Amino acid sequence: MKKILLLVIVLAGFHGVAQKYTNTNQPVVEKKWNQNTFTSEQSFYKNIEMVSEMSYLSDLLDDEDFRTILESNEMITIFAPLDRSLLNFPENKRDSILNYNNGSVLRKMLKYHIVPGRIDSHSITKALEVNDGVVHYATLAGEKLGIKRLNGNLVLFDTLNNTAILRETDFYHNHGLFHLVEGMVFPINDQ
Repeated sequence: MKKILLLVIVLAGFHGVAQKYTNTNQPVVEKKWNQNTFTSEQSFYKNIEMVSEMSYLSDLLDDEDFRTILESNEMITIFAPLDRSLLNFPENKRDSILNYNNGSVLRKMLKYHIVPGRIDSHSITKALEVNDGVVHYATLAGEKLGIKRLNGNLVLFDTLNNTAILRETDFYHNHGLFHLVEGMVFPINDQ
């Protein structure tokens, strides 16, 4: 009788452990911002396409070639500039970036705001503690994107000292995370 009871307990234990590792259903994560609900069930583009504060980025991603950049990567973190970031950018730079005839500049700008992997605000804070207050991430553009804490804010910076403040963090999309930034980080020289 003891052997049968022991066998039942062992099998029940294996069944519970096996379910833990075979369950592929991920919970849906939702987060609200300014009357918008972002969800881990949708792509980044679908999450932002109706957000009025992100119309420039949404228009850019309306192009299938640009959406492919986001959807062809397994897990990514996007530092998504709000519209006011572009509106506050110097007009000559803004016009050169938004010139839709120059797709290579737009692609590079988009890739500069994307980092492989899921990087949430907690991970950034921990990395800053370990790395003396500055951390660099490799972007899909092949360049480094820096983050530091300045006046209590997490601030992105590029090699030309352009900065952007992380305004809202830790929104999920079906390929990772995204954060909302105010300001532009993109090392483009005046031309």
